[in-house]
Amino acid sequence: MERKLFMRFWAGLAALAVVGGICTALVGEDAKTGGKSEEKKDGSLLSKIRRNHQVDSSADRLNNSFLLVRSPDGRGSAFMTRLWDQPVIVTNAHVYLEMKEPEVVDINGKVYKIKEVLGSKSRDLVILSHEDPDPDAEMLSAAGDVGAIPLSTKVIAYGNSLGDDVIVTQTGKLLGIGPDKIETDAPFVGGNSGGPVLLQDGGEVIGVATYLRHIAPDSTTVGSRYDSSRVRKVVRRFATRIDNLQPDDLEPLKLNVLDREREVVRRSNDWVSHIQNVFQKELTLDEFREFSSDCFKRGRVLIDGETVEWHSSYLKNKFETNREMIVAVLKSFELDSVVELSRLGAILDRNAEKMSVARRTGYPVRCFFCMGSGKYSKKIVNPQYRPNSAYARYIMKYEACAVCDGNGKRPLWPERLCFTVPPDVKEEMGKRITAAGEEFCGFRLGGEKKEELDRHIFYRKEPLYVVPNSFGETMFFAGNHQDRAAVCTVLTFMFDRLLGVAVLVPQTAGGLEEGLERYHHGKISGASPISIRAARVEDRKALPLDRRGRPLLKPIRPVNIQDEPAYRGMLIMGYHNSLTALTSLDLPVLARRCKGHENL
Repeated sequence: MERKLFMRFWAGLAALAVVGGICTALVGEDAKTGGKSEEKKDGSLLSKIRRNHQVDSSADRLNNSFLLVRSPDGRGSAFMTRLWDQPVIVTNAHVYLEMKEPEVVDINGKVYKIKEVLGSKSRDLVILSHEDPDPDAEMLSAAGDVGAIPLSTKVIAYGNSLGDDVIVTQTGKLLGIGPDKIETDAPFVGGNSGGPVLLQDGGEVIGVATYLRHIAPDSTTVGSRYDSSRVRKVVRRFATRIDNLQPDDLEPLKLNVLDREREVVRRSNDWVSHIQNVFQKELTLDEFREFSSDCFKRGRVLIDGETVEWHSSYLKNKFETNREMIVAVLKSFELDSVVELSRLGAILDRNAEKMSVARRTGYPVRCFFCMGSGKYSKKIVNPQYRPNSAYARYIMKYEACAVCDGNGKRPLWPERLCFTVPPDVKEEMGKRITAAGEEFCGFRLGGEKKEELDRHIFYRKEPLYVVPNSFGETMFFAGNHQDRAAVCTVLTFMFDRLLGVAVLVPQTAGGLEEGLERYHHGKISGASPISIRAARVEDRKALPLDRRGRPLLKPIRPVNIQDEPAYRGMLIMGYHNSLTALTSLDLPVLARRCKGHENL
């Protein structure tokens, strides 16, 4: 009995096992045949291609060691090798760090996801690690000692020539060896940067293609291989060594914290390129003025470069190199105020959180042009007038006042951003402003406020009114201490330093040059921090007013009855270069970092 029960038990287990196996097999078969049955039903070309597609077996080819670097703003090269027994990607720092959102791909289109970035402190190199590296993959090997390689050895440069996204080769010879670079005549071009230079025999990496240099005409190179007077233009090409790279020369970089540094370097690169393009030809006066204006617009990058917290030694050195060139050019064209802009702007940017900001505007005064009506009336010839007719010869025409825009009132001075600067910052800024050695209109621009106001008894009286400016105040005085013909004198103070003197006089005989001679004799020396100029004042909106809103300049009597009142004056100005720098600052950007900006 027990034996029968035992046999039945085992028979049941066997049956269950068979049933289970059948089910599993059915499920598996169904999965296999189900997919095939669907494919059979779908006879489209795409389904046939997918069935017949074979995974590329070339993933381990050596050619995959040659890489492309792509970006919206440029192209470059890279390669895979082993350094210190680690599979890594090597390229130039100027390729990977200066490009915006760089992407590394191989010749089969595989995109490498970068995990870590190591930058060289002294060389134009970065070393990258990527996700899911294959430790057994075939890749390039680096030469052990490049210094032992004989000169004239044949080499091959691989890279993305001209950024066309194909790897090409250029052959040449090894011309020279230095501590951190080699020279070759392999004719690599733009786009090859970051690509490897290999020994033709053995295929070992001896350098990373980095830069080329055009030889300018020079009497010292006549008769040598660097003589640029030859038919072929002489270009020298250099690659960076990796065989003697030391671990202590590497620094870890996090790309998410490098965004501002990279952006500052890109802007400085753009400025350098702009300078090179502009001065390829002789400039007209208008072109030079446009260049000067452009420099003030770009001046913000000098401030950002001094205030940014640098993490990459390469990017910092690159910016400093660009800055030296920019400053040298600006000084050669007497645009020192742009350099001053970077110094003063950096102090304000660094201390922005200590300062407060508010919008201020002058109190409203009655418009002098329309007498507060908002409309201006003038006599015009009646088109219907005929001699001996009943029509009047002139009729009145009313228009919205152009001075007050039809409001009848206008502010004594327009709205502006005014900053309250703490004493320590004011003192630091004041120390940066050097007093001029020569005088303009009896004042030393850059001098301390109290000293300059006490210089002449005339200015110890009460001014007509005081207007706040961005970092100080501007005083309006009726008349002038040395010129009785002057209508008013305007003194501009910032950080308790006199930075501007302007004198308004009626324009009578003489031109602008004669006007300048009245307040400054001789030429200003190149080392002086001041500039002077004269300008005609004819715009009714730009006329200085008294505290009741009346123009300080008297109108010229109209020639014809239908003519509008005209004003003609001359403004002679002397100003410190620091004033130009401060008025060129991007004040809204600075204001956003100050206390009280949320109320603007």
